[in-house]
Amino acid sequence: MKRPCLACGTPTTGTYCPTHRKTTTQRGYGTAHRQARTQLARTLPALCGYGCGRLLTAESRWVAAHRVDSHPEYGYLAACPSCNERAKLR
Repeated sequence: MKRPCLACGTPTTGTYCPTHRKTTTQRGYGTAHRQARTQLARTLPALCGYGCGRLLTAESRWVAAHRVDSHPEYGYLAACPSCNERAKLR
């Protein structure tokens, strides 16, 4: 079943069409991101960094979110996936 590419809306079988498909490193989730996620995991359980009140645990779904979208130089915070997606829209 085809769905729209998250970047351009072109129907595709994956998350991104072939034009916009990138490696995790190309999308900003390389070594630094993996290291940040490992460090953040040590702080769990903790509340979502965006303030929604959800308790994040090592067993729950959570992400290492950029404090400023697409700018890893500003650091990371542990966040629930839904808050992280909403933050990208701001």
